[in-house]
Amino acid sequence: MPDEGARKTVLQHLALGLIKTTTLTPDRIPFFVGEGSNGKSALLRIIKEVYGKQNCTSVSAEEMEKDHFSKSLLIKKRLNLCSELNGRK
Repeated sequence: MPDEGARKTVLQHLALGLIKTTTLTPDRIPFFVGEGSNGKSALLRIIKEVYGKQNCTSVSAEEMEKDHFSKSLLIKKRLNLCSELNGRK
């Protein structure tokens, strides 16, 4: 990431998520936006490795909206990684 401010923000989010506490509630959702081939998917793979695959899931917002039981896949997970969001008009 060439932008130092963006790099610092991403690292802060990573560090915050790695804090092992039950009183921490997430209050931010980072979105990585941009054209293809700029490292977004690579960053998500790195984040998944840092947190551990067993602590991650990938349930899209669309899936949660359609199937309310899909939210159960989030139980005991520290991170929900979604690579794409479908835009709606």
